[in-house]
Amino acid sequence: ALLTAEELATTFSRLDLDGSKSLSKAEFGQGVFDLGHVSQKASEVWVDRVFKEFDLDHNGTLDMDEFSKYVVSHASSLRSSFDELDVSHTGLLSADDVRSSLTKAKVSFLDQDVEVLLRRLGLGSGEADISWHSFLEATLLLPDMSSRDLMLSQYNQLSLHAPPSATTPLMLVIAGFVAGGISRTATAPADRLRAILATGREASISSAISSTLRNEGWRGFWQGNLANCIQVGPESALTFYFYEALKDKFCHDVHAPTASERFLAGSASGALSMTAVYPMYVIQNRLAAAPSGTYRSLLDCVRQTAAGGVPSLFAGYLPSLVRIIPYKGIDLAGYNILKDKLKDPNTGEISQLHSLACGGAASMCSQSLTYPLMLARTVLQQPVDVAGGGRSYSGMLEVLVHRRQLHGLSGWYAGLAPQLCKMVPAVAIQFAIYERTLHFVADLWKR
Repeated sequence: ALLTAEELATTFSRLDLDGSKSLSKAEFGQGVFDLGHVSQKASEVWVDRVFKEFDLDHNGTLDMDEFSKYVVSHASSLRSSFDELDVSHTGLLSADDVRSSLTKAKVSFLDQDVEVLLRRLGLGSGEADISWHSFLEATLLLPDMSSRDLMLSQYNQLSLHAPPSATTPLMLVIAGFVAGGISRTATAPADRLRAILATGREASISSAISSTLRNEGWRGFWQGNLANCIQVGPESALTFYFYEALKDKFCHDVHAPTASERFLAGSASGALSMTAVYPMYVIQNRLAAAPSGTYRSLLDCVRQTAAGGVPSLFAGYLPSLVRIIPYKGIDLAGYNILKDKLKDPNTGEISQLHSLACGGAASMCSQSLTYPLMLARTVLQQPVDVAGGGRSYSGMLEVLVHRRQLHGLSGWYAGLAPQLCKMVPAVAIQFAIYERTLHFVADLWKR
């Protein structure tokens, strides 16, 4: 059965934004785009096609009679798609039908994805299995497409496919450790140079490289990397986990979050994950900045740092917190916005190269804008400030004021070049490897 006269009138009124008793191209197109299933370009192409065929009086609008003719015509195409998706031949779309369709389309999925897809195909009707009537209401404005393309259009609107709650933490920790460990190990030399320059042990990149090679050999460039990996693994996992969880809380429509909603979720997730592992930030920076021989091992640095109590373990926390809010907000929001722009409209996937580019661009912006606060944090995490004549500071403002007095504004950016050389590729690699690892782990879990 098609829509009743009352349901048809309700749908028409919902689309008739100006109450003119007719639908303009803009109103019809807005209705298509609001479903969130197709791109703006695809929506415009479909609207032009509909109006060319059903605007019988050629006045640029659809009245109720013309809209009704569209519904009758389009319903036959949608019925064919419904019947193809209904592989169980029950007259209803079940979870098993959705799983079968996704498997046939050769995309990886989790049970949570199936549940969300059922809700979308039924327009939130609350039905356990979706009836033809609910399916028609949910897809009435969608362009003509095959059942496979219809399923993919729904699937591609899902947020990052998180595994079921019982296994999510484990899977995210695995993906986070792999992505974080690989990205930080690959860029550890740049991080060592950044710490040396930020604390004032050396005045230039060339002198920092020469000093490290002369006193410690090539292994010296990886001093502090173990602590970095221990810190970044769980932090990366928690950041991605909190981002997806908070996006559900902050976003009006989790499938189409706004830039501000992404920023808010990114900032909050960054602050929470950083706080959870913050003592390892202190230890890693002390190891990276210290001359060879200062600490016998990672555990020795942990013991010496812990001897100072909570103030020592959380040294530099305030500038870190102030920095992480815009940094992670820009980083995560920027990456996801760019990724959405570059993903394949048919598969919803993004190439490795595009993923690296998105991560790198987002990281460069966030790092450059927030670097002075990172410098203040690094200085506060050291027992004394070498560049400041061996003095200690009471807070980040004192660090920044003193550095400006000594070196001008350039003093706020000491070490930025190696930081960008490290973080742009590190974050790009981390985002790319994280998504691939998570999909790999999810596929293993599904089997």
